[in-house]
Amino acid sequence: MFSKNRRTIKRSRTIKRMRAIGTCHPSITNPRSRRVWPSSSAAWSLGQVRQNDVMTPFDAGSEPVYYVVEMTVPFTSLAEAQAKAAEPLAEHVRLTTDLHRAGEVLMAGAFLEPDAQDGYLRTMAVCRSREAADRFVAGDPFVRNGTVVDHRVRAWANLFAGPRPAS
Repeated sequence: MFSKNRRTIKRSRTIKRMRAIGTCHPSITNPRSRRVWPSSSAAWSLGQVRQNDVMTPFDAGSEPVYYVVEMTVPFTSLAEAQAKAAEPLAEHVRLTTDLHRAGEVLMAGAFLEPDAQDGYLRTMAVCRSREAADRFVAGDPFVRNGTVVDHRVRAWANLFAGPRPAS
């Protein structure tokens, strides 16, 4: 007969409680699981990741190349941009959200610290195609009103696209 020590019993009770309240990651119950979960609990609390979502290190359905839009705006922080350009920023957020819902912009945001060389704020968006990146730039209110100091679109290789490497 198999006997469990106290530590094993306590761990299994903890896992059962976590399963009951829906906070248990599958990798906890299966240490050999190849699932990768966000390290940040913020993603869980914001509802961006649900308990049954499965994220794998290699996704055969993802694109091999994405396009990164980098923009420089003459603000030193996001708070300054919110104070000095509230209306264009609101329009920028609406446009970005619409493109994200359409699947053209995968993620976007501002870097939390200004660039060390010039002190300006940098933003970035990852787009599914070059055309989506061009639409994002053309529709951006900061580009249209001349606020953007500089921008560029760069092709970016997706490490996790394609077939899994042989193990």
